[in-house]
Amino acid sequence: VLTPNIRCVLSHCQGRTVRIGTSTDDVRRRNLSGVLTLVHRCRSLSRSELTRRTGLSRSTVKDLVDELVEGGLVEESQAAASRVGRPSPIVRPQTRTLSVAVNPETDAITIGLVALGGAVLDVARCPTDAIPTARETVAIIAQTTDRMRQKLDEHSSITAIGVAVPGLVHAPSSMVRLAPHLDWHDADLGQM
Repeated sequence: VLTPNIRCVLSHCQGRTVRIGTSTDDVRRRNLSGVLTLVHRCRSLSRSELTRRTGLSRSTVKDLVDELVEGGLVEESQAAASRVGRPSPIVRPQTRTLSVAVNPETDAITIGLVALGGAVLDVARCPTDAIPTARETVAIIAQTTDRMRQKLDEHSSITAIGVAVPGLVHAPSSMVRLAPHLDWHDADLGQM
C-alpha cells in the first residue's frame, strides 16, 4: 500500500517511540507514511498514542491524520469517555482503500484483495498448467483483479498491486532481474 521508496524505521506495535521525519525535503511525506504505517500495522490507535509513538507534536499529528482522512486512507471515531481529560479520537484504517497482493508460484498464481489494516477480503488461487511466464502472470492478475473489482461496492477502490517475487528485483523499475524458481530473467513486470 505504501510507496516502496519510503522507508520508515518502525518496530512492532509494542509501544516503542518511532522517529520518522529526517530531512526538510521529505518530512511531510515521511511523516504521513509513518503515521499511516502505524495505523495499518496496529489497526487502531488513538491520536495521543500516535503522538507518543512518532514523537511529533499533537497539532502535527492532527494535521497528518486529517490529511489521511481526506485522502480516504484512515477514518476517525470518538473514543469512549475516560475518567481524566478529553478522550483522544481513535484512528483506524479505511477499509474501502484496497490493494491486490500477488504470489506467483510454479503451479499457480494466488491473488488476494486486502484492505488497509491487513483484512483479507478475497483470495483466488489460479492454477497453471506450467510455470507461468511474467506476461501470463500479468494477464491472470488483470483478469482476476477485474473479477474482484466487479464485486466491490462503489465506494471501494483498488489503489495498489504488489507482487511477491523471490529473487533479484530492481525496485525502482520493478524489473525482475532473476527469479530462479519461475525461470524469469529480466522480466519487466512493473511496466507490464
